[in-house]
Amino acid sequence: MSIEPQPDRVELGSASHRGQVRDHNEDSLVAAVPDLGRNPYGVEAVIAVADGIGGHLAGEVASRLAAETVMEVFAPREGTKRRLRLLSAPRWGLRKAVSLANARVYERSEREAASRQMGTTLTIVLLHQGRYVLGHVGDSRAYLITESAIKQVSEDHTWVAAQVREGVLTEEEAAQSPFRNQIVRSIGVTKRVRPDVTSGEMPPDGIVLVCSDGLTDMVPDETIGEVLHGSRDLQTACAQLVDLANENGGHDNITVVAARYVEPESGAASEEAGSRAEEADEPEEADPA
Repeated sequence: MSIEPQPDRVELGSASHRGQVRDHNEDSLVAAVPDLGRNPYGVEAVIAVADGIGGHLAGEVASRLAAETVMEVFAPREGTKRRLRLLSAPRWGLRKAVSLANARVYERSEREAASRQMGTTLTIVLLHQGRYVLGHVGDSRAYLITESAIKQVSEDHTWVAAQVREGVLTEEEAAQSPFRNQIVRSIGVTKRVRPDVTSGEMPPDGIVLVCSDGLTDMVPDETIGEVLHGSRDLQTACAQLVDLANENGGHDNITVVAARYVEPESGAASEEAGSRAEEADEPEEADPA
Protein backbone atom coordinates (compact mmCIF):
# COMPACT_ATOMS: atom_id res chain seq x y z
CA MET A 1 0.00 0.00 0.00
CA SER A 2 1.49 3.36 -1.00
CA ILE A 3 1.48 6.48 1.15
CA GLU A 4 0.89 9.85 -0.47
CA PRO A 5 4.03 12.04 -0.25
CA GLN A 6 3.78 15.06 2.05
CA PRO A 7 6.43 17.62 1.07
CA ASP A 8 5.08 20.18 3.57
CA ARG A 9 6.52 17.95 6.31
CA VAL A 10 10.14 18.51 5.22
CA GLU A 11 12.72 20.96 6.55
CA LEU A 12 16.00 21.62 4.69
CA GLY A 13 19.21 23.47 5.46
CA SER A 14 22.40 24.06 3.46
CA ALA A 15 25.65 26.01 3.55
CA SER A 16 28.91 26.05 1.63
CA HIS A 17 32.23 27.91 1.65
CA ARG A 18 35.52 27.72 -0.23
CA GLY A 19 37.43 27.29 3.05
CA GLN A 20 40.59 29.00 4.24
CA VAL A 21 43.07 27.57 1.72
CA ARG A 22 41.39 27.17 -1.68
CA ASP A 23 40.82 30.28 -3.82
CA HIS A 24 37.52 29.01 -5.28
CA ASN A 25 34.80 26.49 -4.49
CA GLU A 26 34.56 23.28 -6.55
CA ASP A 27 31.63 21.92 -4.53
CA SER A 28 28.01 22.05 -5.74
CA LEU A 29 24.88 21.19 -3.81
CA VAL A 30 21.21 20.39 -4.22
CA ALA A 31 18.53 21.14 -1.63
CA ALA A 32 15.03 20.82 -3.05
CA VAL A 33 11.45 20.00 -2.20
CA PRO A 34 10.21 18.90 -5.64
CA ASP A 35 6.82 19.88 -6.99
CA LEU A 36 4.84 16.64 -6.88
CA GLY A 37 3.19 17.55 -10.16
CA ARG A 38 6.61 17.52 -11.86
CA ASN A 39 8.19 14.72 -9.87
CA PRO A 40 7.92 11.26 -11.45
CA TYR A 41 9.40 9.47 -8.42
CA GLY A 42 7.14 10.93 -5.73
CA VAL A 43 10.04 12.02 -3.52
CA GLU A 44 9.41 14.58 -0.81
CA ALA A 45 12.94 16.01 -0.74
CA VAL A 46 16.25 15.64 -2.53
CA ILE A 47 19.62 16.72 -1.13
CA ALA A 48 23.01 16.14 -2.72
CA VAL A 49 26.65 17.16 -2.63
CA ALA A 50 29.13 16.97 -5.52
CA ASP A 51 32.79 17.64 -4.73
CA GLY A 52 34.67 18.40 -7.94
CA ILE A 53 37.97 16.82 -8.91
CA GLY A 54 40.44 18.13 -11.44
CA GLY A 55 41.53 21.63 -10.47
CA HIS A 56 41.86 24.66 -12.74
CA LEU A 57 38.04 25.08 -12.59
CA ALA A 58 37.47 21.66 -14.19
CA GLY A 59 36.23 20.19 -10.90
CA GLU A 60 33.85 23.10 -10.59
CA VAL A 61 32.38 22.27 -13.99
CA ALA A 62 32.04 18.57 -13.14
CA SER A 63 30.27 19.17 -9.84
CA ARG A 64 27.89 21.68 -11.41
CA LEU A 65 26.97 19.24 -14.18
CA ALA A 66 26.25 16.56 -11.59
CA ALA A 67 24.07 18.87 -9.46
CA GLU A 68 22.14 20.08 -12.48
CA THR A 69 21.50 16.49 -13.53
CA VAL A 70 20.13 15.58 -10.10
CA MET A 71 17.72 18.50 -10.30
CA GLU A 72 16.70 17.55 -13.83
CA VAL A 73 15.83 14.00 -12.75
CA PHE A 74 14.08 14.68 -9.44
CA ALA A 75 12.80 18.25 -9.80
CA PRO A 76 12.23 18.81 -13.54
CA ARG A 77 10.97 22.21 -14.68
CA GLU A 78 8.34 20.60 -16.88
CA GLY A 79 5.64 18.28 -15.62
CA THR A 80 5.44 14.55 -16.09
CA LYS A 81 2.41 12.58 -17.27
CA ARG A 82 2.83 9.87 -14.69
CA ARG A 83 4.18 9.22 -11.24
CA LEU A 84 5.83 5.90 -10.41
CA ARG A 85 4.18 4.78 -7.19
CA LEU A 86 6.33 1.72 -6.48
CA LEU A 87 8.46 1.93 -3.33
CA SER A 88 11.47 1.02 -5.51
CA ALA A 89 10.94 3.98 -7.89
CA PRO A 90 13.40 6.33 -6.11
CA ARG A 91 16.15 3.71 -6.49
CA TRP A 92 15.54 3.73 -10.24
CA GLY A 93 15.75 7.50 -10.20
CA LEU A 94 19.04 7.46 -8.30
CA ARG A 95 20.64 5.07 -10.75
CA LYS A 96 19.36 7.17 -13.64
CA ALA A 97 20.73 10.39 -12.11
CA VAL A 98 24.16 8.86 -11.45
CA SER A 99 24.38 7.27 -14.90
CA LEU A 100 23.34 10.47 -16.67
CA ALA A 101 25.66 12.65 -14.60
CA ASN A 102 28.55 10.29 -15.27
CA ALA A 103 27.91 10.33 -19.02
CA ARG A 104 27.72 14.12 -19.15
CA VAL A 105 30.90 14.71 -17.17
CA TYR A 106 32.80 12.02 -19.07
CA GLU A 107 31.72 13.35 -22.47
CA ARG A 108 32.63 16.92 -21.51
CA SER A 109 36.03 15.73 -20.29
CA GLU A 110 36.69 13.88 -23.54
CA ARG A 111 35.54 16.81 -25.69
CA GLU A 112 37.36 19.73 -24.04
CA ALA A 113 41.08 19.81 -23.37
CA ALA A 114 40.64 22.16 -20.40
CA SER A 115 38.34 19.63 -18.75
CA ARG A 116 40.47 16.53 -19.22
CA GLN A 117 40.53 14.14 -16.25
CA MET A 118 37.88 16.09 -14.40
CA GLY A 119 35.42 14.26 -12.19
CA THR A 120 33.32 14.65 -9.09
CA THR A 121 31.92 12.80 -6.14
CA LEU A 122 28.13 12.58 -5.97
CA THR A 123 26.13 11.70 -2.88
CA ILE A 124 22.33 11.98 -3.11
CA VAL A 125 19.73 11.37 -0.41
CA LEU A 126 15.98 11.31 -1.08
CA LEU A 127 13.18 11.42 1.48
CA HIS A 128 10.36 9.15 0.37
CA GLN A 129 7.40 7.88 2.38
CA GLY A 130 9.14 8.00 5.76
CA ARG A 131 12.43 6.58 4.51
CA TYR A 132 15.76 7.87 3.26
CA VAL A 133 17.12 6.51 -0.03
CA LEU A 134 20.84 6.95 -0.75
CA GLY A 135 22.78 6.95 -4.01
CA HIS A 136 26.51 7.42 -3.63
CA VAL A 137 29.80 7.59 -5.55
CA GLY A 138 33.05 8.93 -4.08
CA ASP A 139 34.08 10.12 -0.62
CA SER A 140 31.49 12.75 0.19
CA ARG A 141 29.43 11.34 3.05
CA ALA A 142 25.86 10.74 4.13
CA TYR A 143 24.92 10.44 7.80
CA LEU A 144 21.78 9.49 9.71
CA ILE A 145 21.66 11.45 12.95
CA THR A 146 19.39 11.09 15.97
CA GLU A 147 19.61 12.73 19.38
CA SER A 148 21.52 9.71 20.69
CA ALA A 149 23.75 8.71 17.76
CA ILE A 150 25.36 9.64 14.46
CA LYS A 151 25.86 6.91 11.86
CA GLN A 152 27.62 7.12 8.52
CA VAL A 153 25.32 5.41 6.01
CA SER A 154 27.57 5.86 2.97
CA GLU A 155 30.81 3.99 2.35
CA ASP A 156 33.93 5.97 1.39
CA HIS A 157 35.19 5.00 -2.04
CA THR A 158 38.83 5.60 -1.19
CA TRP A 159 41.92 3.42 -1.17
CA VAL A 160 42.44 3.74 2.58
CA ALA A 161 38.79 2.94 3.38
CA ALA A 162 39.14 -0.28 1.38
CA GLN A 163 42.30 -1.12 3.34
CA VAL A 164 40.45 -0.58 6.62
CA ARG A 165 37.56 -2.80 5.52
CA GLU A 166 40.05 -5.54 4.60
CA GLY A 167 41.83 -5.23 7.95
CA VAL A 168 45.11 -4.00 6.42
CA LEU A 169 44.97 -0.55 8.09
CA THR A 170 43.42 0.66 11.33
CA GLU A 171 41.16 3.72 11.39
CA GLU A 172 43.98 5.67 13.03
CA GLU A 173 46.51 4.62 10.38
CA ALA A 174 44.07 5.48 7.60
CA ALA A 175 43.53 8.97 9.03
CA GLN A 176 47.27 9.65 8.84
CA SER A 177 47.91 7.99 5.48
CA PRO A 178 49.22 10.19 2.64
CA PHE A 179 46.77 8.28 0.40
CA ARG A 180 43.67 9.04 2.50
CA ASN A 181 42.18 11.26 -0.24
CA GLN A 182 42.85 8.86 -3.12
CA ILE A 183 39.39 8.17 -4.56
CA VAL A 184 38.84 4.85 -6.33
CA ARG A 185 35.33 5.54 -7.68
CA SER A 186 34.00 8.87 -8.99
CA ILE A 187 31.67 10.47 -11.51
CA GLY A 188 33.00 11.16 -15.02
CA VAL A 189 36.35 9.41 -14.91
CA THR A 190 35.23 6.24 -16.70
CA LYS A 191 32.44 5.58 -19.21
CA ARG A 192 30.35 3.79 -16.59
CA VAL A 193 30.19 3.91 -12.83
CA ARG A 194 28.29 1.84 -10.29
CA PRO A 195 26.67 3.74 -7.41
CA ASP A 196 25.99 2.33 -3.98
CA VAL A 197 22.21 2.45 -3.49
CA THR A 198 20.63 1.76 -0.12
CA SER A 199 17.75 2.88 2.09
CA GLY A 200 16.45 2.87 5.64
CA GLU A 201 13.72 4.09 7.95
CA MET A 202 13.79 7.69 9.14
CA PRO A 203 13.44 7.72 12.95
CA PRO A 204 11.03 10.34 14.39
CA ASP A 205 14.01 12.50 15.43
CA GLY A 206 16.16 11.56 12.43
CA ILE A 207 18.17 14.00 10.32
CA VAL A 208 19.97 13.04 7.12
CA LEU A 209 23.15 14.98 6.36
CA VAL A 210 25.20 15.02 3.16
CA CYS A 211 28.59 16.76 3.20
CA SER A 212 31.93 17.06 1.46
CA ASP A 213 35.14 15.92 3.13
CA GLY A 214 35.94 19.55 3.85
CA LEU A 215 33.59 19.16 6.82
CA THR A 216 34.45 15.65 8.01
CA ASP A 217 38.21 16.24 7.83
CA MET A 218 37.85 19.25 10.13
CA VAL A 219 34.94 18.44 12.48
CA PRO A 220 34.49 15.18 14.46
CA ASP A 221 31.33 13.16 13.85
CA GLU A 222 30.17 13.60 17.44
CA THR A 223 30.36 17.38 17.13
CA ILE A 224 28.40 17.27 13.86
CA GLY A 225 25.59 15.40 15.62
CA GLU A 226 25.58 17.76 18.60
CA VAL A 227 25.37 20.85 16.40
CA LEU A 228 22.51 19.49 14.28
CA HIS A 229 20.35 18.50 17.24
CA GLY A 230 21.34 21.50 19.33
CA SER A 231 20.40 24.20 16.80
CA ARG A 232 16.98 25.81 16.42
CA ASP A 233 16.75 24.85 12.74
CA LEU A 234 18.74 23.05 10.05
CA GLN A 235 19.80 26.21 8.21
CA THR A 236 21.41 27.56 11.38
CA ALA A 237 23.05 24.19 12.06
CA CYS A 238 24.55 23.95 8.57
CA ALA A 239 25.99 27.46 8.81
CA GLN A 240 27.47 26.63 12.23
CA LEU A 241 29.12 23.49 10.88
CA VAL A 242 30.75 25.44 8.04
CA ASP A 243 31.99 28.00 10.56
CA LEU A 244 33.46 25.24 12.75
CA ALA A 245 35.29 23.67 9.80
CA ASN A 246 36.78 27.06 8.93
CA GLU A 247 37.77 27.70 12.55
CA ASN A 248 39.54 24.33 12.60
CA GLY A 249 41.60 25.16 9.51
CA GLY A 250 39.26 25.05 6.51
CA HIS A 251 41.75 23.07 4.44
CA ASP A 252 39.24 22.31 1.68
CA ASN A 253 35.90 23.46 0.31
CA ILE A 254 33.14 22.84 2.86
CA THR A 255 29.57 21.93 1.91
CA VAL A 256 26.75 20.72 4.15
CA VAL A 257 23.11 19.88 3.33
CA ALA A 258 20.56 18.44 5.78
CA ALA A 259 16.94 17.32 5.73
CA ARG A 260 14.34 15.93 8.12
CA TYR A 261 10.64 15.36 8.52
CA VAL A 262 8.83 17.83 10.76
CA GLU A 263 5.31 18.26 12.06
CA PRO A 264 3.04 19.92 9.44
CA GLU A 265 2.80 23.19 11.37
CA SER A 266 6.59 23.53 11.28
CA GLY A 267 6.87 22.83 7.56
CA ALA A 268 7.34 26.48 6.64
CA ALA A 269 11.06 26.01 7.19
CA SER A 270 11.25 24.05 3.97
CA GLU A 271 9.87 27.02 2.06
CA GLU A 272 12.65 29.22 3.41
CA ALA A 273 15.27 26.72 2.29
CA GLY A 274 13.68 26.69 -1.17
CA SER A 275 14.54 24.46 -4.08
CA ARG A 276 17.97 24.99 -5.45
CA ALA A 277 20.92 23.29 -7.05
CA GLU A 278 23.95 25.44 -6.33
CA GLU A 279 27.51 25.75 -7.29
CA ALA A 280 28.16 27.22 -3.87
CA ASP A 281 30.70 29.79 -2.72
CA GLU A 282 30.09 32.12 0.22
CA PRO A 283 27.15 30.92 2.40
CA GLU A 284 25.42 34.30 2.17
CA GLU A 285 25.69 34.49 -1.62
CA ALA A 286 25.13 31.34 -3.62
CA ASP A 287 24.37 31.40 -7.32
CA PRO A 288 21.93 28.83 -8.71
CA ALA A 289 23.50 26.15 -10.89
